[in-house]
Amino acid sequence: MDGADAGPGRRRCRRHHRSTKKKPFSIVEQMAWAIGVLHMPLAEWQTLTPDEWQAVCRAWADHAEALQHDKWERMRLLATISVQPHVKGRITPATLLPLPWDTKARGKNETAPAPQPTKEEARARFAALVAGVG
Repeated sequence: MDGADAGPGRRRCRRHHRSTKKKPFSIVEQMAWAIGVLHMPLAEWQTLTPDEWQAVCRAWADHAEALQHDKWERMRLLATISVQPHVKGRITPATLLPLPWDTKARGKNETAPAPQPTKEEARARFAALVAGVG
């Protein structure tokens, strides 16, 4: 089947198909992300240690995830308020639309944290950073 006669829900072009493999996030890409997305000055980014940079990235990811959760929670509450007059009994937002983090908040579905790089790996990354910027 070529791209022209693809049915609904089918991919139309193979070149836009994203592979499931994660490619490494190079130092230059990290620098671009820090400057472009985080609006961090280059001089400030260059002074960060690898552990500090990981902490910044982790904090940003946590913040972005919290924003997404907030959006879903507001929509779930709005849906509950809209549906409540039309159902018998009381309905809660969690029973109307259970979200993945509802069970995680109760301690279920915990995943193991990502492995931390060794000191040698961190030093090698830092050396590549210094070599690429300097």
